[in-house]
Amino acid sequence: MKTILHRANTRGHANRGWLDTWHTFSFANYHDPERMHFGMLRVLNDDLIAGGGGFDLHPHDNMEIATIVLEDGLGITETSIFSLKALEDSEILLIEVPLR
Repeated sequence: MKTILHRANTRGHANRGWLDTWHTFSFANYHDPERMHFGMLRVLNDDLIAGGGGFDLHPHDNMEIATIVLEDGLGITETSIFSLKALEDSEILLIEVPLR
């Protein structure tokens, strides 16, 4: 397998107050035609999420979403797919979203 190194300081960045996020590939307002995806992997973000914030309900289609909690836990109250109270440190949430 080919190895491609993307140094942290070359990644896309956005800070929305409650969300401080770093994008490995083109995502949201960050666009780099040299970094569109890696094989089937389309998004690889490193997010710091402040307590009390979060995403509004929004659609996903034909994808898997993995959330890995590194520290301080993560509360998820409701999505269009499921309800969940919280993820603890070191827990992983994998969501499979079918093709609509």
